[in-house]
Amino acid sequence: MVNKNNAAGWSPEMDYLRGFAIAAVIIIHVTAYFAYIKSINSLVIASILLDIAAHFAVPLFIFISGFVLSLKYKRLRFSSLPAFYLKRAKSILPQYLLFTIVYTLYFNGGFSGVTPATIAHNFIWAGAAYHLWYYAVIVQVYVFFPAVLWIYNWFDSKNKSRLLVTASLCVQIAWNIYYIISPTPITIALSQVFYLVLGIYVSRTYNTVAGWVKTFPYANLITALGVLFFVGAISTFWFAGLARYHLFYSIHPRYFMGPAVLEPAQFFLSFVILARFAVKLARRDSLLSTVVKQIGKYSFGIYLIHVLVLKLVVSGLLNRFHLTGSNWLFYPLLFLLTLGGSYAIMYALSYVPASQHLFGVGSRNKRSRAKARVSQHT
Repeated sequence: MVNKNNAAGWSPEMDYLRGFAIAAVIIIHVTAYFAYIKSINSLVIASILLDIAAHFAVPLFIFISGFVLSLKYKRLRFSSLPAFYLKRAKSILPQYLLFTIVYTLYFNGGFSGVTPATIAHNFIWAGAAYHLWYYAVIVQVYVFFPAVLWIYNWFDSKNKSRLLVTASLCVQIAWNIYYIISPTPITIALSQVFYLVLGIYVSRTYNTVAGWVKTFPYANLITALGVLFFVGAISTFWFAGLARYHLFYSIHPRYFMGPAVLEPAQFFLSFVILARFAVKLARRDSLLSTVVKQIGKYSFGIYLIHVLVLKLVVSGLLNRFHLTGSNWLFYPLLFLLTLGGSYAIMYALSYVPASQHLFGVGSRNKRSRAKARVSQHT
C-alpha cells in the first residue's frame, strides 16, 4: 500500500496540472474555428494537430478529481454520505446554476427570450453552452464516486486493482463507441470513467508509479514520441473525414470510432509528460512556474467564464479588425486574450464576498483577513 503522506505531499503540484488542463481546454475551443474552413490547407492541418494534442484537457481534470478525492476519502461509510454529497454540491452546483443563467441569457439575446423553464431545462441537460457538458459529467462523478471507491477498495483488497483499471478502460471505450453510434441527450460519466479510476489507482500506488515514471529509461523522449504517434494516428481519421465531407461538422460519426480507441493511450502518455513537468516547475522559482500555478488555482472559474470571454473577443475585437479563422494571427491572439481575460476577471471576482460559492474561486478577502489575524498573533 502507498505511503499516503507521499502522495498527499505531491498534491500541490495538482495546481500546475490544472493550469495545463485549462490552457488545453481553451486551445481546443480556439482551434475549433478551423472547422469552418472548407479546404485542407496548412492552417487546418496545424489546427487539427494542436486540437487533437490538447484533448487531454477534460480527462486530466477527471484524473485529478480521482486522485484528490481518493486522498481525502480512503473509505466512505454510509453514515458519512450526506456530508460528502452536501460538500460536493456546494462546490459545484451554485456556480453551475449561475453560469447556466448567464449563458442562457447571452445565447438567447437577454431576458426577453428566456423563461424559467428554459433555464431549468438548460440546467438539467447542461444545454446553456457547449462547454458545460463537463459539469454534467463531474456531477455524475461526485454522485457515483462512493460506489466507485467501494468497488476499487474491494478489488484492491484482492490485489486486483490493475484489473479494475483495465476493466474501466474497456467500459469507457465501449461506451464512447456506443455514444458515437447512438448519441444520448446528455454526456455520461462512463465516457471518462477510466481517468477517474486511474486517478484513484495512482494516488493509492503513488510510490510505485512515481518510481516507475522517474526511473523509466528515456521517459521524456519515449512518452513524447508516443504522444506524437497517437496524435498522428488520430489525425488520419480526421483528415480522411475532411477529405470526403469537406466540413468538420459534416463528417460521419464512424470516422471518430478509431480515435475513441486510441485517445486513452495518448492521454495517458500526456499525463506522464505533464506530471514530470509539473514536478520540475514546482521546484523552480520562475515566471513560468508562477503563471502556470496561478492559472491552475483559478482553473475552475476560468473554465466557467472562458467561452463568454472568447465569444466577446471574437465579436467585439477580432472581427472588427477583419481577423477570422482563416487567418493565422487569429488563433494565438484569441488564445492569449481569452486565457488572460478569463484569469483577470476571475482574479477580480475573487474579491467579491462568497466568490467561492458564486464563481468557483477562493475569496481573496477571506484569505487576507486570515493572514491579518495570523499577523496579529505573531
